[in-house]
Amino acid sequence: MELSFQHANPGAGNESTILRIDGLLPDQPVCLLVDAGAGVDVADALGPDEYLTGILLTHAHLDHYRSLGENLVDGAPIYAATPTATVLDRVLDLGVGEYDLSNVDAVRNALEPVADWTTIVEGLELSPLPAGHTLGAAGFLLRIEDDDETVTVLVTGDFTRRHTAGYEPMPGTLPVDVDVLVVNAVTREQYAETLDDALDTLLSRARAGSRVVAATSGLRGVQIAYQLGHLADDLDVDLPIRVVGQAARLAETLDYDVPNVEWVPTFADADDVLEPGGVTVSGPEVPVGGSTAVLYREIADDPDATFVQLTGGGTDDVTGTACTTARYVLSNHPTRETVDELVTTLAPIHVVVNHQTGRGADRYKDEYRSYVWAPSDERAYTLRDDTGWTAPPWVTEQTKRLVWEHRREHGPRVVESGDDLPTPGRVDTPDLAAEGVDVARFRREYSDTAGSDADAGADRAAVREATSADSTRSEVGSVPTSTGDSAAPASDSTSAADGSGGQSGDDSPPASSADGPSTRVVLARLARLEAALDGEVHDATVVDAGDDVTLLRLADVPAGLEHGDEVGVRIVPEFDR
Repeated sequence: MELSFQHANPGAGNESTILRIDGLLPDQPVCLLVDAGAGVDVADALGPDEYLTGILLTHAHLDHYRSLGENLVDGAPIYAATPTATVLDRVLDLGVGEYDLSNVDAVRNALEPVADWTTIVEGLELSPLPAGHTLGAAGFLLRIEDDDETVTVLVTGDFTRRHTAGYEPMPGTLPVDVDVLVVNAVTREQYAETLDDALDTLLSRARAGSRVVAATSGLRGVQIAYQLGHLADDLDVDLPIRVVGQAARLAETLDYDVPNVEWVPTFADADDVLEPGGVTVSGPEVPVGGSTAVLYREIADDPDATFVQLTGGGTDDVTGTACTTARYVLSNHPTRETVDELVTTLAPIHVVVNHQTGRGADRYKDEYRSYVWAPSDERAYTLRDDTGWTAPPWVTEQTKRLVWEHRREHGPRVVESGDDLPTPGRVDTPDLAAEGVDVARFRREYSDTAGSDADAGADRAAVREATSADSTRSEVGSVPTSTGDSAAPASDSTSAADGSGGQSGDDSPPASSADGPSTRVVLARLARLEAALDGEVHDATVVDAGDDVTLLRLADVPAGLEHGDEVGVRIVPEFDR
C-alpha cells in the first residue's frame, strides 16, 4: 500500500488536496479530491493513467465548492455528509449567475449523501465526522485495508470544537489511531469574544427600540438567528427576529424551529419584516443587492435604526449613513491552541497542513512529534511507500525517534467498519455555551431588565401609535439604490445566494419602540433623544486639530451662514453614523 498527497490549489485557498492510494486497484491508484476550491484543475494534476475516483466535500462554503462543476470528471461521485448535501442542493442554482458555477445539474446528480461507513472501492471506506464550523460541516475518516495492513486518514476540513447552530463539533478524541491527519489549520483567536459583542449589539440596539438589520451570508444568518433566538429565550426578553431570503430558505430546508424567530423567504414590502425593537437578518453582507439592499435603503436615513454587518472578512465598513453601523468579522475557526490539542491528542505519524500558506503554514513545522508537511507547491509527496511509512527527507534521526516513541505511547488502535463513531448531526437541546456564547455575561447585563419584557409587546404597539406623528428623519447624501426586482430572487454575494423582496414605497416616518414596562418611560426617553438630535446634521472634515483650535470644513454649508456666526456642533463618531 502506498499513500501520497498533493495540494491542488496552493496559490489560491490551499483548502483542496488530492490523495492517492496505490495497491487497491489494478494498474492505477485511487485518486480522491478533497474539496474543490478556486483554481483547482484535477484533470491537469492527474497523470495519463490516473482517474478521479471520488470527491470529498467537507461543507457548503463557496471557497470549498467553487470549482466542483469544472472538476467533475471520470464519473466521480461527490461524497458529502447528508446536511451538507442538502445545503449544497439548495444553493447551487442561485450561485450560477453570481459565481459562474458550471455543471450544476451534473453536480447535483453526482452528490452522494453519506451518514455512516460507505465503501468507495474494495479496501477503502469512509465515514463522516462532525466538524463544527458551519451548518452540517463534516470531516472524513478514511479506513484503508490492504492484506493485513490497515491505515487510517482523517481529513478535518474547516473545523471547530464549538457547536454551530446546534451542529456538533469535531470530536477531540477518537477510538482509533489516526495515521495521517490532513488538517485545515486556519485559526481565529477572538471568535467567541467577537460573537458575544455582535450578539450584544443586536440585542441592546433592538431593546433600545431600534430597527436592526443584520446583514450576513445565508448559513451564517441561520447560525446568528439560532443563537440570538435561544439567547433571548434564555434571558426571557421580548425580541422579534425575522430571517429573510436565502437564510430563511436554508433554515426551512434544514427544519429549524427557533424561539422568537420567524422565517420569511420572500416579502413584498420592507415594512413587513422591519420592526422597531426587532432584528431582521438578511443577505448578503454588503448592501449592494438581495434583501440587504432593500432593507438598507429603508433604514439608511433613519438615525434610530441600526445596520450590522456580520462578515467572514474581506468586506468594507458601510459609512456615510444616518443609521448606526457596526461590523463584526465572524470567521468560525479554531484557536491555535485547539489545533495543537487535536494534533497532540490524535498523535498522527504525518500531519498535512491545509488552508494555510507561507508563514501561516510554516509556523506548524517542527511543532509536533509528527512529520509535518506544509509545502506551497503542487508536487506529490509520498507519505507511505511499499516499505512502510516514510519520513520527509529533511528530518533528522532524532526527529524520527521522537515521532515513533510518541506513536508507541498512543497505539495501536485500529478502526473497524462497525465501530461507533460520532456522525454529523444537530443536538436536540441548545447549548449556547458550547456555541461560544458567554451566557453568564448576558445574564449579568440583562438580568435587571429582562423581567420588564412581559408588557413590552403591548408597550411597543402603544409607543408606535403615540410617536409616529412626531418622529423625524434626517437626510443623507448617498444611499445605494440598485436591487433586484421585488418579485424575483436576487443573488447573495457571499457563500450562498439570497432572495430579495420589494422596497417599501411608504415614505412615512419610522415608528419608535418600547424599551421598558411602560409607554411613559419610553416617551420620556424619545423626548430626550429628540431634544439631543434637534436640528440638521451636516458632515464635516477635520482639517486641523491644534492644541487650542480645531478647524472643520463643512461638506455642505447651510444657507444663511455668515462670517462670525456661532453654531453648535454635535460630534458623531464614525461608528455611530
